[in-house]
Amino acid sequence: MSIYLDEMTISPEFLGGGKARITLANGDGLPHIDEVNLFRAAARKKFIADALARFPALETAWLVGEIERIAQQAAAKPEEKPTGRGDVIPPPDRRQLYEAMGADVQADAMTVLKSAELLKTILSDIELSGVTGERKLAAMLYLVGTSRLLCKPVSAIIQGPSTSGKSYILDCVSKLFPPEAVFVATSITPNALYYLPDGSLSHKWIVAGERSRVEDDERAEATRALREMLSAGEITKLLPEKNKDGVLETRTVHQTGPIAFTETTTLPKLFDEDSNRCVLLQTDEREDQTRRILTATVASRAGNVDIGPIIRRHHAIQRALEQIQIIIPFADTLAQKFPTARTEARRAFGHMLSVIESSALLHQFQRQRQDGKIVASLQDYQLARRLLADPMSRLLGRALSPAAQRFLDRLKPRVAGRDTFTTRDAGKGEPASEQAIRSWLRELSDLDLVEVVEPPHGPKAAVWRMVLEAESPDAGSVLPDLETT
Repeated sequence: MSIYLDEMTISPEFLGGGKARITLANGDGLPHIDEVNLFRAAARKKFIADALARFPALETAWLVGEIERIAQQAAAKPEEKPTGRGDVIPPPDRRQLYEAMGADVQADAMTVLKSAELLKTILSDIELSGVTGERKLAAMLYLVGTSRLLCKPVSAIIQGPSTSGKSYILDCVSKLFPPEAVFVATSITPNALYYLPDGSLSHKWIVAGERSRVEDDERAEATRALREMLSAGEITKLLPEKNKDGVLETRTVHQTGPIAFTETTTLPKLFDEDSNRCVLLQTDEREDQTRRILTATVASRAGNVDIGPIIRRHHAIQRALEQIQIIIPFADTLAQKFPTARTEARRAFGHMLSVIESSALLHQFQRQRQDGKIVASLQDYQLARRLLADPMSRLLGRALSPAAQRFLDRLKPRVAGRDTFTTRDAGKGEPASEQAIRSWLRELSDLDLVEVVEPPHGPKAAVWRMVLEAESPDAGSVLPDLETT
């Protein structure tokens, strides 16, 4: 609705609960726009004062009358349940979307899904989409996205120095998933998850942006809802709100999952509450990987690859997958052999089972069925073991990341014969960035391979001491080989 006084217009957009976004304009210059709680006299009075300051020639009585009339309209409107407080979005029918893609695309997808070269084809398509190397990381991300269909999906955090390609790889892999499967959120505020329509996130892969470098109590509170969603598969919040009569009432805000989740970070150390709910993956920062990327960049400039057919193929693959329960017949054996020296094993074992289930779900057209359920094979465990070897070794066996181990090998001869060395000394001749060096030193410190003699102070670099008697932890996988144990 618009009401004119000469050239003046006033337009309310009712937001529910007595609130409205009001636009006041005269067609000349910027309008005055503000959100007002029309049920509060002080809020109405403030809007009028601000509007008169913006348009000094405006007739006060007219404006007061219009605001009162709009307030009466708001009071007369039936109370509408705000979005995200009970509204339900039904999940899209993947089968209908799949059937609409056409016979040729469906046939191509089924050929890949039934092929013994399924994973090899997926990795080849990811490479054609622009990812060079990083095959383990790419395969793991594809399984994370596929796991959204499980009751207990997988979540991951990709760690690595700036410019190591974390976000690029995640973007390339996530584009292979159909729009209804992925929810891209480059920034998530503390209450954002609560206020989406219920069902918006159910069995979705949430692809987040770069994690904030600030790790404090405020950040921990900001990610609390996300942690609960990852653990419980749902979140609930009680909120006091005034009804149209101004009486406080308690509303229940509920959001259902479960979700798969992935974000990136340059931080070497994360909140334990966040990190142990996710598999920590790392990019390859080695020089030969950089060389491969440069070579691939030259090739990509020589001719553009049409990735449209690749994207359609994988959209069809994901839509063809049925959401079926998975049986892991060797789960008890794995539980008996799984390393339990650290309490982190309790969540790590769940990550392992979910990756096995995701592999079985992806290979569902090649797996046996029992009572309508998919039976995971040892091939699914072998794939999960191969992809999780490094993350689980760091988590359960106190092993160094491959990047930190390579840095330690370079650092030892560099500081040999010295009692102490500074962070700057550690970086002399080092091809990695200063940020990466500090990250690796902290990782070495966490494993008692180096120790801080003097912490950094202003421009003064930290002073370290090599713990010569300490040996690097075994970099081998801590995960059992079920075929030989």
